Amino acid sequence: MAADPNITIDYGTTPRYIAPQNVYTTARSMGSNAQVNYNYNLTWMFGVDSGFSFLVRLHFCEFTDNITKVNQRVFDVFLNNRTAEQGVDVILLVNEQVYVPLYRDYVVMVPGGNLQQDLWLALHPDPNSKPQYHDAILNGVEIFKTSDPKSNLAGPNLTPSPKHNVVGSSLALSSRQALAIGLCVVAAASRHHMHNGAKYTSASSHTTGSAKTNTTGSYASSLPSNLCRHFSFVEIKTATNNFDDSLVLGVGGFGKVYKGEIDGGTTKVAIKRGNPLSEQGVHEFQTEIEMLSKLRLRHLVSLIRYCEENCEMIFVYDYMAHRTLREHLYITKKPPLPWK
Repeated sequence: MAADPNITIDYGTTPRYIAPQNVYTTARSMGSNAQVNYNYNLTWMFGVDSGFSFLVRLHFCEFTDNITKVNQRVFDVFLNNRTAEQGVDVILLVNEQVYVPLYRDYVVMVPGGNLQQDLWLALHPDPNSKPQYHDAILNGVEIFKTSDPKSNLAGPNLTPSPKHNVVGSSLALSSRQALAIGLCVVAAASRHHMHNGAKYTSASSHTTGSAKTNTTGSYASSLPSNLCRHFSFVEIKTATNNFDDSLVLGVGGFGKVYKGEIDGGTTKVAIKRGNPLSEQGVHEFQTEIEMLSKLRLRHLVSLIRYCEENCEMIFVYDYMAHRTLREHLYITKKPPLPWK
């Protein structure tokens, strides 16, 4: 979609060199079909070098007549099937104005292994905010490759593919500047020369974006036996009361997240079940288990168990009883939080 050619973007305190006006006067959105939008993501896929961190910069600007107030369009951002940010409300972030641009920065680590991997970007309407429109918007995207600890930017010497597979939309590549949505910059930048002042967020797990690789048949676990505890599918069904919809905590492109109980009902958990129609691959599923099983950080929801029987791909995480901080701060009937 495109804005009226007569409108003027109000950059305010945002430097005009961040992106030209035509980035912020064009955009991709999901459309008006609310029922369909909640079951799908607005998704793009980019081929990037393995073993590097990438700064992903997303550009936003609301310019339509129907989106002028807070909580009309709120969405979540997923990078490589992990939650990068929840509850992005562009109008709220620019002090309830239209025609005002905004950009958000996220850092994604792409593990080594394959010469190249796909970096997934997905947007999904935020169900927790209950917005007026079940939609997401993106005006532009830039991807900056950062140097490793040895100041190295060298990647595999591959012949560029003439096409990039895209789910939900198509993007072309540009080497110098961010153009209107539909174009992407993949730039090399030393981690010592990044812009300051924007929000930097590492993608963490709890709800996933979308990916697509249908899996059929059954397979035995190839994961090391010393990783987090394996659950049988029968145990998972018992923990979720046979995947009772009343226990659903949220929905992402990967599938539903259920509230569950294990250890005889003494321990509450969040159980993320892959949708058979999604294209999350077995390799990505196993990689996430191998990585998150090694991480025990205070501010990262811990992966404690998994299940991969009968073509199921299921993660079991610590249960966060008080949900997200945003739900206590914005558009809520919950009592104010004490400073402590």
